[in-house]
Amino acid sequence: MRGVIYTEVFVKKVYEKLTNEGFDTDTKRSCINFMFFTKTEGEHQFEIGLRYTRNRFTTYVNYRNLLVLEQLKALGISPFHSELIGCTFSEIPDKYSFGRRLTPEELRKHTMIRYKEPEELFEEWEEYYKTIMIPFLNECYDIKKVYNWVVQENIETKPYLYDQCLFFYFVGKMANISNEELKKLFDTYSERVKEGAPYNSYEKFLLLKNKVLKELK
Repeated sequence: MRGVIYTEVFVKKVYEKLTNEGFDTDTKRSCINFMFFTKTEGEHQFEIGLRYTRNRFTTYVNYRNLLVLEQLKALGISPFHSELIGCTFSEIPDKYSFGRRLTPEELRKHTMIRYKEPEELFEEWEEYYKTIMIPFLNECYDIKKVYNWVVQENIETKPYLYDQCLFFYFVGKMANISNEELKKLFDTYSERVKEGAPYNSYEKFLLLKNKVLKELK
């Protein structure tokens, strides 16, 4: 019963908060236990995802640059994941050196619904939304910061990070990164992205490299 009340009250409050602030529900990607909300401003697309069960929930924060995705599409390249950067909100301080780091106990009590009533959970979630999620997404207007975050990823640690080898070039051009640095990154990714990499990343990377590397000479 508590899980039903939690879903009806907490999730509804999150929905109302985000839609009132200009986020749209992504009905194509949302499902019974996962809701995605997106806000698009020009080339920038911000996303907050809420995954919930009867016992706990997780909030994801992602950023896309639609211009980068369009330029890749023009080359016939479709990344498996379209997010340039993103993670759960509690990972933001460690991954991107932004915002206050939650202690393990704080995070556990925040995400496990048995510790708080739905209204209290929402108030706490809203505070993290205001102090971590939105300030972090606002940082993504700075394309140079986005570039630094994209290229800092160690793509060999998690399969989905292989898409970073497709994003860096166009993000770098938008950030006015030197051709020399971009060529070095092509060399770096050439050593890391091997045949058989997840999501056909190897074939996509070669296609990108063969089509744009000549522009860096």
